[in-house]
Order: sequence, then C-alpha cells, then structure tokens
Amino acid sequence: MEPSINSTQKQHVDLYKKLLLRKQLLRHAVDGACFVPYCGDGDIASKVYSGRKCVGVDIDEKKIAHAKQTMPDNEWYVGDVEKWDKRWGTHRYCIADFDAYNDPYKAFKIFWQNATTTQQVVLLFTDGLRQSIIRSRIFRGHKIASLNEQRKMYNMYFPIALRIVTDIMHGTDILKKTFYLRYHMLYWGIVIKRNG
Repeated sequence: MEPSINSTQKQHVDLYKKLLLRKQLLRHAVDGACFVPYCGDGDIASKVYSGRKCVGVDIDEKKIAHAKQTMPDNEWYVGDVEKWDKRWGTHRYCIADFDAYNDPYKAFKIFWQNATTTQQVVLLFTDGLRQSIIRSRIFRGHKIASLNEQRKMYNMYFPIALRIVTDIMHGTDILKKTFYLRYHMLYWGIVIKRNG
C-alpha cells in the first residue's frame, strides 16, 4: 500500500507537547546536524531544528517533497530508516529524533551503529509499543506470560524503553531524561554523553 497525504488526517496529536519536550532537551544540544527519521512532511523539524542542518528520511514521497519545499537547505530522502543509507552518514549528528508511531528502536539501533555523532547527543523517541502490550499482550513480537506481567509492563513502561536504548548504546552516560504519556503512547528523550 502506497503512503499518501490526507489533508483531514492528523500527523500529530498535541503537537505543542511534542515541541515542548524537544525544546526542553535542545538546550543541551551542541553544534552538529540533526537526524530526523520518520520525518513526515518535516513539520517538527521546521519548528524546532531550523538553523541546524537536518537530514530527514521517510517512506512517503509526497511528504518528503513537502519537506523539501519547507526547508530546502536541508537533505530529505525517501527511504527505509531501518536500513542505513550511506548518504545519511556524511554529517556529525548532535540530535536524533525518532518520531515513530510504533517501534523507533530498530531505526535507532541502525543509526547508532552507523552514524557519526558528537560526544554529547540529544535523542528523542515516540514509542507506541505500549499499545500492543495492553491490547494483545505482545511486546516486540513476544507473548507476555501473565496478566500481572502485562499490567506491570504497561504501567511501568518508561524504564523498559530506556533499557532498550541503553542496551544499544554501550559506553555512554545519561545526563538528562524526560518523558510523558498520552494514552498508550510514550514520548521521551535523553541527553547522553559518550565516554572516552
């Protein structure tokens, strides 16, 4: 099925909260470029990353075309963010913003393994995995054993999401972290510093 822009469909709910979360952490950003997978039409990038070099990626050609019009001095690519493209690796990133609807961590792992980053990096995530925990008792393809475990995972989910990311990033310290929940969605970010 080919993605399309539907003018009546919202890309974001409570966009102002997403922007506020980013602005809180961007105070800690150093000089460098922004990697924006799942960028859609570039609306978040245009509101919070203007003045920085952005590399945005999305599977939707029409949304990428819109992003190119909105922020023409940046790099916008149609592509699968779960498969690294060497064209994305030409910058040193200080910010990576994984505004996925479902699972942002596959793309994050590919980014972390391939991208060049600054020593201090701001990382942002939109995570919808709590939906499958509560609706189908499945987490990242695995059945959750009991109702009690399901409830615990759903209600105490942020530490689980944080652990997924810290397991990918070896040799880093977390300088700041923040999150908020909206229904089944987790919106969160951290500022990390690489050791050494």
